[in-house]
Amino acid sequence: MGTTDYEILLVDDDEICLMVCERFLQITGSHTLITKVVNGRDALRHLLRDNPTRNILVLLDLNMPIMNGWEFLDCLKCIEMFSNVRVVIISSSIDAADVKKSHTYPMVARYIEKPTGIKTFTELMNDPELKQFFE
Repeated sequence: MGTTDYEILLVDDDEICLMVCERFLQITGSHTLITKVVNGRDALRHLLRDNPTRNILVLLDLNMPIMNGWEFLDCLKCIEMFSNVRVVIISSSIDAADVKKSHTYPMVARYIEKPTGIKTFTELMNDPELKQFFE
């Protein structure tokens, strides 16, 4: 993506999925900070604690314990300071209602269904909308 400082925040309760996503990002040439957390609450805490000024791409699972992806998005929607955050939902849900619901969140850039592969991550890292956000 661009030359400015940005972070990728992986949010998924499946440790194997986190490892695979991190590896795919590394293979596709992402040389940025990658942070991994296991639920929406930890992701929100990370964002609030760091109060980052850099842009952040969140790769978000929906079905997680403690705070699921929808609850995390509801929190982001209510907090003005997170205008520097873009979200890509990566979920096993193929429910059309979930895809439709994702469009009601302005910070959601894409909805990707699991399982994913290296091709999906290559396309994601080359997505013009996301590249523009990080440049």
